[in-house]
Amino acid sequence: MRRNSESGHSAATCRQKFFTSAECVSKWLLSRREELKTTEPKTEGKELAKLFSVNFIDRQHPGVELQKTVLDRIAGLINSYDLVLIMDFGHGLLEDMIREYIQEKAGFLAVNCQTNSNNHGFNILNRRYRRADAFTLDQTEISLVAGRRQIDFQRELEGLCRLLGTRYGWLTRGATETLGYQPGREICACSPFERSIVDTLGAGDAFCSIAALAAVKGLPVEIATFMGQLAGAQAVRIIGNAEPIRKSKFLKGANSMLAF
Repeated sequence: MRRNSESGHSAATCRQKFFTSAECVSKWLLSRREELKTTEPKTEGKELAKLFSVNFIDRQHPGVELQKTVLDRIAGLINSYDLVLIMDFGHGLLEDMIREYIQEKAGFLAVNCQTNSNNHGFNILNRRYRRADAFTLDQTEISLVAGRRQIDFQRELEGLCRLLGTRYGWLTRGATETLGYQPGREICACSPFERSIVDTLGAGDAFCSIAALAAVKGLPVEIATFMGQLAGAQAVRIIGNAEPIRKSKFLKGANSMLAF
């Protein structure tokens, strides 16, 4: 990622650690999004339309030495945290040795294994991971897991949860609904809370982050799903990753929904 842009948009409490290597080019991952910006106010609910995206990605994954450096860093920290959250974008860093170590050592492991235009068909949750205490995936990703286009979403979600030994599993279906699964409870369905969408980029990441926090605390899946949807609703009002979701807005949204 580009260090300068990502650092500028992170929350002040976020501590970052960057890994560099001579074997990696300086622009290992550079993504440019060209968007058609509407002239109407945001309150009109006009969404940014992405015209195209150009990605410059080094196809050579990081070498063994860099992977060992990353692994050493993880090994020194992993036992100090209640929750380990993997955001796997399929760009090459999370190779076998790192994934296996995290799955073996993490106390509570939440996974978001994403499909995008660069890794389509190669970054599939049930092929990359054998364990996930919690996970989120979208409609395209669960179709790739199943290997079929026409599927029963609830049945596939339940089956994937059993396969991975999952305590919480979520299927986000954009503007339709989000399905949440927890063993021993009925699958819950929750519609999105925000209809005036500006940009959907990062909404799934926001959902995963907050839902995972609820999961590690053992909250009922209905409450965890509600919290994740609140985070997603805030994220779709932000252009790209211009700013993180805010606790104050999250609590305000929760109070509004609960009083509705």
